[in-house]
This record gives sequence, C-alpha cells and structure tokens, in this order.
Amino acid sequence: MRLITIEGFASGFLIAPDVIMTNFHVVEPLIQMKRRGAVRFDYEVSSDGAINRGRSCNFAEDWLLASSPVDQLDFALVRLSETVGDDVVPNGIRCFLKPVGHNFVIDEPLIVLQHPQAKPLKLAFGTVMAPEDGERVTYTVNTEGGSSGSPCLTTALEVVALHHWGGPKHNRGVRMSRILAHLESLQLSNLLG
Repeated sequence: MRLITIEGFASGFLIAPDVIMTNFHVVEPLIQMKRRGAVRFDYEVSSDGAINRGRSCNFAEDWLLASSPVDQLDFALVRLSETVGDDVVPNGIRCFLKPVGHNFVIDEPLIVLQHPQAKPLKLAFGTVMAPEDGERVTYTVNTEGGSSGSPCLTTALEVVALHHWGGPKHNRGVRMSRILAHLESLQLSNLLG
C-alpha cells in the first residue's frame, strides 16, 4: 500500500480492516499541518506487465490512533475512512497483515514489501546484520526513498519489523516486538486486527 502525504510518498500496510501502520516521520507533517492524508492499495504490476493504479482511500477525520516519535519507535497507526480490509479482490477478501514479535538471528533472510520512489509494489531481499540494534534490527535489504513504513517479513511471511531508515551500507527497521510491547503498555493492542 502506497501512502500519499503532503511532503511526498511513503509506504505502509494494513493491520486491521481500517487501520494502517507506517512511520511517524511519514505522517508528522500532516500532524503539524492538521491535515489528512490518503493511501492507495493494489498499486502494482500485473503478470502481463500492466500497471494497476489501485484503489484510493482517505484518512478518517480523527485519523491518528497511536504513535511514537522518530527518536523512539517511529511508528504511527492511522485509521482510514473506509474498511478496505473487507474489499473483494482477486482470490477473495483483501484482509490485513498481523504484526508479530520475533527473535532475529544474524544472516536470517528478510523481505521488504515497498513502493520505492513511489513506484508500484516491489519485493527486496537481504539478510539480518545486527539482530538487536537498540529498538531496531539492521539488515542488508536494498531500499530506496519512499520505502519508509514498509513491512519487513520473514520467509514465513510474518511481519516482524517496520522499515525505518535506509543508508548506503545497511538499512534499519523498528522491531515489531518493541512496537507491540509499547501498544500493550498503553492498553492499545486492541487496535491490531
């Protein structure tokens, strides 16, 4: 899912029928300007090479459900104006991803689903470099601008981190176990589907 903000584009993912997760630094300009953003689902290239522009959805009126600043966990939960998780799509109902806690190990494979440079959905593969880098996990998965807020998955397709930052030598994500513990401490784990 591509996220459209005032300043540009980023990525995010559905975690409940009408809730997305992305980075706080993605929505921070919207918070400061007291504006709503929009998202686009199903923006991808089909097997025949055609680009599917997907489906748009605005943020709800009171859209910010939970967040943590950039220098902490850098995440935001955003309520959407529609329950897009219930949409009928090819092969059934859209559904959503369920974040899980995970104990990372060095050289473990990792997948990032992203919209680099606001392009259609792409997969990137790499491995874990530093399983515990404070609240983060460090990895070799190649990302570009616009990938902030992407889900990081294991080869079992479990969402285990939120892509936070990319650099020339490595990338970092916020460990989902830390985000889940934070939501639990605030008694907000019910926001997850």
